[in-house]
Amino acid sequence: MLKLNQLQIDPYLTVGDHFRFLGCKTAYVYEKGQATNKVKGYRCQLALVDRGYETFYVTVPTAPEIPVDTPVRVTDLEIKAFIIDGKPRISAKATAIEPIKDA
Repeated sequence: MLKLNQLQIDPYLTVGDHFRFLGCKTAYVYEKGQATNKVKGYRCQLALVDRGYETFYVTVPTAPEIPVDTPVRVTDLEIKAFIIDGKPRISAKATAIEPIKDA
């Protein structure tokens, strides 16, 4: 039987391709349900312009230095679905978030 984490989600059909940067904080590795002091990347909050400005979090390897409310481009976005404690969850990662220069 196909498992939820085996789904291949088209990220841009799911969240659109117009984003606004809302902020970023350090994301840590979790082991046995507890945060460690190991940094796994930076969790950035984006507004999904194509989805009524719903918010969405994307983890990237380096912290972008982008002013709040700047239009951004997300490179190599991947979305995964999984279940924790019986509840469906999603996670997203990308290789970079960059400001759109001509916006």
